[in-house]
Amino acid sequence: MKDLKDKIIAVASDHAGFERKQAILAWFREKGIAYHDFGCFSAEPVDYPDFAHAIAHAIEKGEFETGITFCGSGQGISIAANKHQIGEHTSELQSLAYLVCR
Repeated sequence: MKDLKDKIIAVASDHAGFERKQAILAWFREKGIAYHDFGCFSAEPVDYPDFAHAIAHAIEKGEFETGITFCGSGQGISIAANKHQIGEHTSELQSLAYLVCR
């Protein structure tokens, strides 16, 4: 966890992953881990690609090293993120999204 305190973690979700994301963000705050939330910001229905592209684009540009995505299935948001050229980070995003959302 020491490594996490030296980074800002990018996070994003769709409406189905919103509550899970909120739980993780509460834990981040408790542990003093910095994060940037790309949305969504409520449980109201949204289009997951909007948030997947936002987080993936920021990682692609080098603004963040680490990102975690949340969605109902753990697959949809990863498919959208995979459209970006973010190298090894895409598989990390995909794996974390799948594991956390299952």
